[in-house]
Amino acid sequence: MTSPALWTFLEQERLSGSEAVVYHEMEWYRRTAYPFSVYILVLIAVALASEKRRGGIGAQIAIGLLLAVTYIFVMQLSGIFVASPYITPWLAVWMPNLLFAALGVYLYLRAAK
Repeated sequence: MTSPALWTFLEQERLSGSEAVVYHEMEWYRRTAYPFSVYILVLIAVALASEKRRGGIGAQIAIGLLLAVTYIFVMQLSGIFVASPYITPWLAVWMPNLLFAALGVYLYLRAAK
C-alpha cells in the first residue's frame, strides 16, 4: 500500500472505530521514521571514524556494527510498545531515533576534531 493510500485507509479505520488503528498508525510513523535512521547512523559512524587509534580500525568497526545491530533491534522492539496503552504509536516508533540521535550527538561532540 502506498503512503497516500495508507493515510486514506487509516482515516477510514478511524471513522469506523477499528481496534487496528494503532497498528496502522505505527506503520505510518515507521514510514517517516526510517529515513531519519540513515542520518542518525551516519552521524554515529562519522563520530566513531574520526578517532585515530594505534591498534587499527578493527575495534571502531566492531563498535559501529554493534551499535547498528542494537539500533535495528530497538527499532523492531519498539513495535511491541505500540500494544501498550501507556505510549502513543508516534513515541513508540520515534523513541529509538531520539535515543540514538542523542547518542550520536554525544559521540560527535566527544570525538576528536
